[in-house]
Amino acid sequence: MIRDLIVDMTRFFTQYHAVEPYLLPADGAPPERERLQSPIERDRIDGLYECILCVYRLFRCRVIMNCADVCPKGLNPARAIEKLRQGVLRQSF
Repeated sequence: MIRDLIVDMTRFFTQYHAVEPYLLPADGAPPERERLQSPIERDRIDGLYECILCVYRLFRCRVIMNCADVCPKGLNPARAIEKLRQGVLRQSF
C-alpha cells in the first residue's frame, strides 16, 4: 500500500512540474518591458486565469466534465478547453 502511494505521488509530482501556467514568447526572449492588456483582452480570460492547476492533467481528460464537477473554485476547464479547440479549428480553415 505504501509503495502504491509512493508511485502515485511520484506520478503526481511529475505531472505537476510539467504544467507551465504561463505564456512563453515564440522566440524565447523575454520582453524588454511589461506587456499590458486592454480591458477587452482582460475580459476574455475571466474564468480561465483563476484555475489553481489542481493537476487535472494527472489523469487523461475524457471530456466528461469531471473537472467541472470537482473544481473547488467552480470553474469549468472542459468548456475552456473546448473554446480553445474551436478557435484553433476556425484559424485553420
